[in-house]
Amino acid sequence: MNLIFTVLALLGLGYFLFVPRVFDWFSVGYVSSCIYMTPAFVGISVGGYYEETPMCAEAYLACGVVLFAILLGAFLTDTIRTAPPVPVRNRPLEGPIAFVLTAINLLGLIQTWRTGGEDLWSSNKQEVLQVLTVWCLIWQMGSVSGTVFSYASARPRLMLVNLLSLCFLWFLGFRSSMVLTALAIFVIWASGRGRRPLVGNWKLGVCGMTMLAFVLCYKQVYIFVKSGRWDAVVAVVSQDGFLSESLLKSEAMTQTHLLNIVLIEDYRIPFWEHWQATLVESLLPGVGKSGDVSYGGWLTAELFTDVPWGIASNIWAEMYSAGGWLLLFAFAAAYACVLRGASMVIRRGSTLAICVTCAWMPNWAFYIHRNDTYRMLSFLKQYGLVLALCGVGVVLLQMLGLGGLRRGTVPAPGVGEAAAVPGERRAGLESPRRRAA
Repeated sequence: MNLIFTVLALLGLGYFLFVPRVFDWFSVGYVSSCIYMTPAFVGISVGGYYEETPMCAEAYLACGVVLFAILLGAFLTDTIRTAPPVPVRNRPLEGPIAFVLTAINLLGLIQTWRTGGEDLWSSNKQEVLQVLTVWCLIWQMGSVSGTVFSYASARPRLMLVNLLSLCFLWFLGFRSSMVLTALAIFVIWASGRGRRPLVGNWKLGVCGMTMLAFVLCYKQVYIFVKSGRWDAVVAVVSQDGFLSESLLKSEAMTQTHLLNIVLIEDYRIPFWEHWQATLVESLLPGVGKSGDVSYGGWLTAELFTDVPWGIASNIWAEMYSAGGWLLLFAFAAAYACVLRGASMVIRRGSTLAICVTCAWMPNWAFYIHRNDTYRMLSFLKQYGLVLALCGVGVVLLQMLGLGGLRRGTVPAPGVGEAAAVPGERRAGLESPRRRAA
């Protein structure tokens, strides 16, 4: 079964690599799905205390539905005729936005440091989580958004500040912010490189594989790095089978394990009770504890009672448990529709729209596979809070006559541009000096 799945998945991957198309969120969604569905390629899933479980036929079907929905959405988007892309120019508001988002990022960092104190340096992540407040959420979202807007506005100093903030988050144990930021910037960059930007670019492939390996391996040693036990880091890294063990203990293996077990056990939860609690708690925080509301909380309490640590979640398992195959199919279609909307923004949207979309979309295109509806709505709410704070900051700057904080610079190649000819870079964004000439 895994051989059939592997062949079909590779054929789909060939479509995204070799068909003349712009790199967009369909590409990210397909690759991320393949990464998180690694167990379907090897035939086993690993979870709990790292026990191995053969993948069931239903799990292969669920994974295949997701990949097919993405591939079909990309094919229809590429073949249906629409109005030609219209090149756009830089929006003058982007400069102040990058500055304000960087300020929000630093404010969140300072407040998190002030409220967390020495507990932030604990090598036990659960102890760190207990002292975090809403400021940490603002810090995480602000660091991602600040880096993306700084890159798009060609503000290297602001970008450096945001990157240092991301590195501090990484050191504390929150790796996702750095990964999501890298994805957002990569999409902005690659979408401006014409059709098939990855074909023949072996240096980019090596960099991508190196970063992926580093993310997988760092999880096994970050506790020792944080506590300064470098001898332990060397001992772990030098062990035989370190890379294979890192893969077996990766989120890709454990999160799809949740889907596999849910389908094997045919685990169901009350439809109305689950969705009502999820939506109410997402919109009205403080009504209940997230562990009691989120799907991951259901799994921990009823299906994985012997696992003492957090098991995150799997949104595809949630759809099956809460609504059966019909809801899983429907959500796969909705997932592809959102990818299409974000991809169309890349192809014909303004620079501001591209930045706003790209700062959020890694959560939907990539991070969604290891979360559930409650967490995704929470992420969206946090991003909305950061954008609202940013809007207030920009208005205040303009009222104070400081809107000139922006520089007359050009966004990074790819932002707001349009590529209509295979192999051609998009046109429409020029530097102020070139326009003046």
